[in-house]
Amino acid sequence: MLQLCPAKSRAPVTLINVPICALLLLGFILSPAPAFGQSTYGAIIGTVKDSSGSAVPGATVKITNTDENTTREVKTNSTGDYELLNVQPAHYTVSVTQSGFQTFAATDLLLV
Repeated sequence: MLQLCPAKSRAPVTLINVPICALLLLGFILSPAPAFGQSTYGAIIGTVKDSSGSAVPGATVKITNTDENTTREVKTNSTGDYELLNVQPAHYTVSVTQSGFQTFAATDLLLV
């Protein structure tokens, strides 16, 4: 077997080990690295309940970005929960409507 000895103080390197090392190095270089970053978006989540504390399913939750005058809407699920994801930081108004109920509105909310 042919052996390469780069230095006297090191153990001999065989030609069989060189391709294995090259494959390991290539695999390390080509493997996807996890990218951990910070998001600049937030979320608005909540639960809509009536005055007795019961969930209000099917209510319309509307958020309005008052800085840009844009709106988004979602409906509450069967337990009254809602979530709006990927919401950019700004000032918001959140309103909730459902037939048979008064409209609720929270104004000048700041999402940072």
